[in-house]
Amino acid sequence: MKVNYLGYAGIALFLAVITGLMLPVMANNPNEATMFEIDSPYVKIGIEIVLGLLTVGLSLLLFQNRHSKNQEVDHVNLVMVPLALLLWFGLVIYLDIKPETHNVLMTIPVMLLGFGALLTAVSLDQKQNVDQRTSKDKNSDMSLGFIATLVAIYAVIFYGLTISVISGLLVALSVLVIGDVNWPTNVTRLRRKIIKDKLLKSDVVVKDWAILNELGNVKNIVIEKSGILTEPVAKIYSVKSVDERYSDNDVIGIAAGLMANFASPLSQGFLAYAESQGVVPSQVSEPEKNLLVGISGVIHQERFSIVSAEEALSHYDVSADYLATFAQIGNSVVYIIDSLQVVGVLNYSTPWSYEVIGFDRSLARRKIHTQVLSTDNNGSMQDLANLLKTANVLKSGLSPEEKLAAQLEILDDEHSLLITNQQIPKGMPNRPVIELGDSLPNADIQIKHLSQVELLFKTADQLRRTNGWKLRWQMFWVGLLFILTAALGAFAGKYIFFAPLVAVAIRLALSTWFSRQIKK
Repeated sequence: MKVNYLGYAGIALFLAVITGLMLPVMANNPNEATMFEIDSPYVKIGIEIVLGLLTVGLSLLLFQNRHSKNQEVDHVNLVMVPLALLLWFGLVIYLDIKPETHNVLMTIPVMLLGFGALLTAVSLDQKQNVDQRTSKDKNSDMSLGFIATLVAIYAVIFYGLTISVISGLLVALSVLVIGDVNWPTNVTRLRRKIIKDKLLKSDVVVKDWAILNELGNVKNIVIEKSGILTEPVAKIYSVKSVDERYSDNDVIGIAAGLMANFASPLSQGFLAYAESQGVVPSQVSEPEKNLLVGISGVIHQERFSIVSAEEALSHYDVSADYLATFAQIGNSVVYIIDSLQVVGVLNYSTPWSYEVIGFDRSLARRKIHTQVLSTDNNGSMQDLANLLKTANVLKSGLSPEEKLAAQLEILDDEHSLLITNQQIPKGMPNRPVIELGDSLPNADIQIKHLSQVELLFKTADQLRRTNGWKLRWQMFWVGLLFILTAALGAFAGKYIFFAPLVAVAIRLALSTWFSRQIKK
């Protein structure tokens, strides 16, 4: 149930005016005149009974609402507020029955004024647009609530023994109303929201924010080569037919038709190459992407595929010497096959991305190692060792099965993550997955550029500091506020009866200031 705190605050202030016209505002002042004289003591008792029922009813409503699923509830501690209302009302009634000297502000009109200010402060706290509350936030709130409770109990005992029980209860009431134990986590949640919003504005999609908490422990990054470490468009050198049934242009049309169905650096570069050769891509049905192997589709009732060099060497009649020629000059090779044999060879290269150097330097500062595993021929990675100095594993020329096994072996380490633009390996442990692209529904985070990996780590650092020492520092100041409130009771003297009203005024001022900071 959503409670309209500002509405209840308005009712309290209205009743403060009404009772102020009927009852003395300043206690122990027999000469004070009221606008409406009340001759019968039963009218005053009736007013007190009605206000008592309203106070108890509101307190029960607030106390029960602490378990509400309404997100706004977790902004304010709904145990301390109803306890404060009940304690304040009880003290006013007790002092009205057994008046003590100088309790000039412990009257029903002033109490209702305090109720209005307290509920207004609660309303301001509830309107904060902050991040979701986490289990750590709840534990922090409970810890500070425990401290505030101890301080309040200590105040009752200490001042009860040294001054009077009434003084102890007044100080305890002041501790309950001067601040909220949820303030530190509210500030933390606001900072988290600002940090997260800034990341989202950088075209980063985060599907599971908890993953960022794991980035601080990452020691190894398994990263795909093509399209991540390389530029997004491949450079095509040649396309040759090795089957007399097909011309070179036939092979270009077949390959272009297959690649048109899948986005990759090779696809973008090859489609541009086919257009420059004046070749129209073949019509393809039943396109299919085979994990770590290649792509395939049906053209004129026959299935054609584009496979890696290692896949072709393992399953088809391919010349290893012919392949080695391209490896020596650092080019990549893929083969176009029909249902029986190889029909064409595609020779290309993908230049290394200019972002690799910055990416490598950022990981080096964090002492993170990278592992690159590829089914491309060995020559395709001969320059990477000089660019990616954080790499402690660089393997190429692997079969699809070997690549998958090697990836899973590294990802078995709990301090590892995967950066990919391909399908997530089957059997992969529960590790963070960062996709460069937007086609993997199971990726935890999706980025547009490799440079955004460092942004993710910086965001994780900011969140860790926000949830760590910054939160503890804020808890220290609020805890100190509770302790100082209790300590100042020793110096209040005859002004101790002013303490609750001063405390609630301070709370209202702090809540107003914080609310304005959020709006800015």
